[in-house]
Amino acid sequence: MKKESTWLKLPLELLQHKQTSLSTKIIYTYMLWRYQFFSVKGSKYFEAQDTIATMCNVSRKTVN
Repeated sequence: MKKESTWLKLPLELLQHKQTSLSTKIIYTYMLWRYQFFSVKGSKYFEAQDTIATMCNVSRKTVN
């Protein structure tokens, strides 16, 4: 069985904004992916900061 790939559309401004840290860009991308995942299922997206930190390999303080 062939697995379908998933794509996200990111705002070009986010990628080009030099003052935005790489951690922030990673967190934004992860949260966008999760938001879209739950939206397709008709659910609202809510996830603990600790979970986001673990998944993005950053500290909870960075997520906050």
